[in-house]
Amino acid sequence: MRRRYCLLLGTAAVILASAGLTSAMVPEDILTIRTAEAGDLSPDGRYLLYSIGVWNGDTDQRDRTLFRRDLDTGKDLVVFTPEDNSWGAVWRPDGTAIAYLRQTDAGSEVWIMAADGADRQRISAGTGSFGPLHWAPDGSALAWAKSARTGPYEGVDGQYLVADRLGYRHLGEGYRRGKLGQLFVMDLANGQPRRLVEANLDVRSLSWSPDSRELVFEAKADTNLGLNLNSDLFIVGRGGGEIRQITTNGGPDSSPLWLDNGHIAWMRSEDPIWESSPRTISVMSPEKGDQGPLEVHGQNLDTNFRRWAEHEGHFYALAARKGALELVQLDGGKQKWLTNFQHDFWSFQLGGNRVVLQGPSQTHPGAIYAVDLAEKTMGPHRPRAVVD
Repeated sequence: MRRRYCLLLGTAAVILASAGLTSAMVPEDILTIRTAEAGDLSPDGRYLLYSIGVWNGDTDQRDRTLFRRDLDTGKDLVVFTPEDNSWGAVWRPDGTAIAYLRQTDAGSEVWIMAADGADRQRISAGTGSFGPLHWAPDGSALAWAKSARTGPYEGVDGQYLVADRLGYRHLGEGYRRGKLGQLFVMDLANGQPRRLVEANLDVRSLSWSPDSRELVFEAKADTNLGLNLNSDLFIVGRGGGEIRQITTNGGPDSSPLWLDNGHIAWMRSEDPIWESSPRTISVMSPEKGDQGPLEVHGQNLDTNFRRWAEHEGHFYALAARKGALELVQLDGGKQKWLTNFQHDFWSFQLGGNRVVLQGPSQTHPGAIYAVDLAEKTMGPHRPRAVVD
C-alpha cells in the first residue's frame, strides 16, 4: 500500500511538472478568473442578459461585457462593452425594450434601447442618482429605491463623518451620513425623477400594482435600524401622497410582489431577532393587509429558504437541502424539489417555461444554468449549464 501511494504521488508530480504548474496559486491569481453574472431574463424566457467580467490590471477593476444569449439557439449578441459605462439592464414587461443605466462625467442617466440593442436613447431629463430599475407593468414608468438625505446631517463630506447609525449587528446598517433608502419614480413621458417617499423609513424593495397606479414597498423605521429585524410593507400611489401601512407583524416582512390577481405576496417571519427563524410566503388582500385572512405557502418546509418568486400561480424559492441551496416549488404546505442537490444556487429567474439559475460549478465560480419546467421528468431536473 505504501508503494502504491509513493507511485501515485510520483506520477502526480511528473504530470504537474510537465504541465508547467511549478508554483502554487496566489491571491492575485483569483483576480484573473473570468466571472459570469446572470442579468435579467426576458418575459418569454428566451433571452438572457448576462455579463462576463475580466480583471483589468491597469485600472485595478473588473471590466464587464454584457451579452444577450438566445437560450433556444445558444447564440450571443454583444450589448455593452466596458467602454459603454452601462449597467443594470432590465426587460420591459412586454419584452420589446430594455432600460439601463449609463454613467457619464456628469453623473448617471437612464437610457432605453430595443430588444436587439438598437435605437438607444436617453429618457431621463438629466443626470441623477438611480438604483436598480423596476418597470411599471404598462411600460410607462420606472421606479427604484435609493439612499437620499431625509434630514439634517452634521458631517462634512471628505472631512469627517458623524456616526448616526452604529447597528452593525444587521448588515446594511452603520454610517448613514443622514441618508435613508427612499422610493423614486420617473414617467417616461417627461423623464423627471420624483421622490414618492420622503419619510423616516428605510426603503428596501418594491413592486408595482398590476394597473401601474400604485407601488407596494418594504421599509424599516429608522428607530429600528440596528436594533431588530422588523420591517413592514406600505402602499403609496404613483403620484405620491399618503403612505398606507399594510403589515404590523413584529418580525421582518420583506420582498413584496403584487400579483396579477390583485393580491400581494411577500416573505414573512415572526421573529424580530433571529435571522434564521422560519419563513413563509404569505398572500394577503391589499385592502385588509395582514389583519385579514392569509394564504400561506412553505409552512411545512423543514428548512430555511431565501429568494423567492411567483410564476403562473406557483411559488418558487431557493432552500437548503443535502448541504446545498436548490430550487423548490411551494404550493401551500406541499413542496416539490426541482433541482438535483448537486449545486449551490444563489439566484434564479423565471420566464415562459424556463428558469435560469446561478451558482458555482466544478469548473467555474459563477456558472449559469437553465431548467425547462415543461420537461417531463420522474425526479428533480438536471440543470443544463448555459454559461460556464
